[in-house]
Amino acid sequence: MVEDLGELIAVIRLHHTDGFGNAGLLSAFGDSNDPQKIVANFNAYSKTPLSFSEKDALKIVETITKLHIGVIPYYDNDYPPQLREIHSPPAMLYTRGDPTILSEKYSLAVVGTRKYTSYGKNVCSILLPDIARNRIPIISGMALGIDGFAHEQALKYHCPTVAVLGSGVNVITPIQHTHLYEQIVEHGCVVSEFPVNLPAAKYTFSQRNRIVAGLANSLLVIEAGEQSGTMITTNFALEQGKDVCVVPGPITSSSSQGTNRLLKLGATAITSPQDLLDQFFLSSATQSTQKVENPTHQHILDEIHRGCNTLEAIQEKTLIQTQELLLAISELELCGMITREGDSRVSLT
Repeated sequence: MVEDLGELIAVIRLHHTDGFGNAGLLSAFGDSNDPQKIVANFNAYSKTPLSFSEKDALKIVETITKLHIGVIPYYDNDYPPQLREIHSPPAMLYTRGDPTILSEKYSLAVVGTRKYTSYGKNVCSILLPDIARNRIPIISGMALGIDGFAHEQALKYHCPTVAVLGSGVNVITPIQHTHLYEQIVEHGCVVSEFPVNLPAAKYTFSQRNRIVAGLANSLLVIEAGEQSGTMITTNFALEQGKDVCVVPGPITSSSSQGTNRLLKLGATAITSPQDLLDQFFLSSATQSTQKVENPTHQHILDEIHRGCNTLEAIQEKTLIQTQELLLAISELELCGMITREGDSRVSLT
């Protein structure tokens, strides 16, 4: 993560210079991990002039500072290792929220149509809770439809979730997902390769799809038409050697034509929550055998089941506020689901 002001100004000037582009940045960063030296010797890296001034860069720095935006160039140690493996990785990443989620060993990308049906929405609520309870980060694009439902399932079960935007990281797209965006910033991570303040465009969405696929181990497709952005993401995943999992759909639904074609081409069929858990070598036995309706209660039970046996450890994992945690612990104890041992230790009954 870039913290030095001089370095930050330099990478912003490089990223905003017309005609330099992602390929130019990658080439320069491959030669030097000192952007200030690249700026000083820019003629050695590009035939075009360095067009973005330090004054303009400082205006961007103001926005970055105000919104607590993280800046991660390709050469930085915080850059997600799995993105280094894809073709044409993003030279720059801008983040809001917790960027460490981007480097988790296991994660699931979930994509699907904006023109969803009730079937697709129901599938999200059936398949994703067990993944979320196992704290497998859910990655998607925050679009209307299946993307949004995937993020919501993660948040409901206190699971990390990552939204990859096709705009600047501070430009909420679509605007209807303003509240969802704010929740993801607070409990997950929003990430973009595009400069701060850049509005979304048709080309930016197709570009961001390679990052959605690149961050994850597996891609789950829930409803997709034959010609859709979802199919673009699927193609990126296949090119990257990722596992592509598909939920079969009704043959009468146009929203399932793309998914059903993927199944004919050999994608893995997902017809139950356990099918999805198998992708991560998990079983339902790895979850707490006690199921409750309250997501906060369930989150606490799952962490105790995984070995968190003190209030401090549970709070560190769940990020639940102290008063809310103490109240939930008392409620679970009254229900006979847990036992208190002293002031801070707990166990499942």
